[in-house]
Amino acid sequence: MKARFLPIITLLTGLTISLAGCGGGAAPSAAGAGDKGQSPGAAPDAPVTINIVDPPSGYLDETEFQKFVVDPVKKRYPNITIQKLTVGMNEQKLQEMVTGGQYPDLIVTSSNVLSPVQKVGFATNIERDLKEQNFDLGRFEPGSLQAVKTTSGGSYLSAVPYATNISALYYNRDIFDKFGVAYPKDGMTWGDAAELAKKVTRLEGGVQFYGLQEDQVHRTASQLGLGYIDPKTMKPIVNSEKWKYVYQTMLNIYSIPGNAWIAGNKANEMFYKDKVIAMYAANNRLNTFGPIQDLNWDIATYPTYKEAPGTGMNYDLHVMVLTANSQHKKEAIQVISTLTSDEVQSQMAKDGRISVMKDTKFQKDFGQNLPYLKNKNLAAIFKVKPAANFAPTEFDAQARSVLNAATSKAVFEDKLDINTALRQADEQINQLILSQ
Repeated sequence: MKARFLPIITLLTGLTISLAGCGGGAAPSAAGAGDKGQSPGAAPDAPVTINIVDPPSGYLDETEFQKFVVDPVKKRYPNITIQKLTVGMNEQKLQEMVTGGQYPDLIVTSSNVLSPVQKVGFATNIERDLKEQNFDLGRFEPGSLQAVKTTSGGSYLSAVPYATNISALYYNRDIFDKFGVAYPKDGMTWGDAAELAKKVTRLEGGVQFYGLQEDQVHRTASQLGLGYIDPKTMKPIVNSEKWKYVYQTMLNIYSIPGNAWIAGNKANEMFYKDKVIAMYAANNRLNTFGPIQDLNWDIATYPTYKEAPGTGMNYDLHVMVLTANSQHKKEAIQVISTLTSDEVQSQMAKDGRISVMKDTKFQKDFGQNLPYLKNKNLAAIFKVKPAANFAPTEFDAQARSVLNAATSKAVFEDKLDINTALRQADEQINQLILSQ
């Protein structure tokens, strides 16, 4: 039996109302004076409530949602009331909304998690809606827009990006100092990083120090644009030469004596708390360093493949989906325009969010409000460009799980040969598809 849908509804204006309620507001006013960002249309003439779905994990936490959405929208468009709905970002929970006749105006999600939004009919081509409101897509970094089009499963935009993830090589300076080894440099390949890892993988005083760990193998594979399933044939494509190359590259690292593969999130704890990992290649972990006072760390560029120089993980964008069912598309676009305005993008960058705007001034703003990022090599973040995304399918999340867990364990820990491991993965993913 399906669990009964109990949405958590928060009205971020100091009042609690029912899902179907409408918020009041002050008299309309023009968009914020002096704002060089989006200003499509005039302020709404009547009170409107915009319902925004954000999953429990929160792409924007409560403080960020208030700071980057509620407050600036209220300033620019006093008649718009924002109502946040906390709903799981999966097909079942979203379908329960549809069944209950509950239609949000906007959905906050990742560009790589658009499938459940599409399957319930919330996502559609929004380019005409944006054009009607004079929404300027020319301000956006072109690759980010193309990534949304690709992950939308077509040649159109179903969402607007407002921030992006990053890839970086985090390292413990004290371990390198301890063993008298030079710090990692920007521009290293995976081969370079493996050679450096050999120098700092040591057993010292009964403590094993690990030279290099990466968080999940699918992230490194994304640098080469590798998908899991052919969207046309719906057949797995992981038993391929390129996937073998990725696993062999990582196996070379985990075959360094003393540098055994560390599964799952355990590597996080061993890097941040135990301080026994010299280098950790991962996505955005910068906010983790805030409360940590005794880790002497810095970053370098994410290691790259020699076949794809200067290319990091693929685009992992945080986006706002304008839903097909919204009865307030004009006002919903005004909310998006506020979130992507120069003023808010600058605030977000200063608080550690990577802007998707092509103007490099936001790179200069990055991290200014975060003291723990002072004197760090933040330029490394922008030296590596995201890889192009592959065409997704609804089974990608399950396929990733197979590769990151079972297949990685088989190759890196159990030492099963790569050909056999990927053949088994291919078969397992195919069974997942056929069982649906």
